[in-house]
Amino acid sequence: MFGELPESAAALAIGLGLALILVDVLILGAGTIILTVAGVSLLVMAGLLYAEVIQTWDIALLTFAVILAVLSFVLWKPLKNFTKNTSKKKAKTDYHGIKFDLPADLHKDSYLDYRYSGITWKLYSDSDIAAGSKVKVIDVSVGKWHVKAVTE
Repeated sequence: MFGELPESAAALAIGLGLALILVDVLILGAGTIILTVAGVSLLVMAGLLYAEVIQTWDIALLTFAVILAVLSFVLWKPLKNFTKNTSKKKAKTDYHGIKFDLPADLHKDSYLDYRYSGITWKLYSDSDIAAGSKVKVIDVSVGKWHVKAVTE
């Protein structure tokens, strides 16, 4: 239907397969399993192309689809488990442990804006802290500092 494959088809399949795997693992952090499976499928298909088992475009496309389906079925669970093994440990930043005087009262059910290093942070606390008290950053999240009162 589509005609003969060029001689460079196997090399192209290897290059594309490796590129898909590298993009998934290095750039996307192995988050999209289908890219890895498609890359491995292309590498298997490249082996078949080198062995001259596949010689036409329509057989190549059908073979790729079958290999992709089989590998997806076989590898989905192991690769899914592989991507679940992420650390639950919170990362420490340079902001952890910063001490400063609280400019206004901070109540446990609200927040206080505080400007530091060109960023306006929202300060949160598990307890009420009076203005002028020395506080320490104990946890950092996006745009938020969780602080507690310290005595020195």
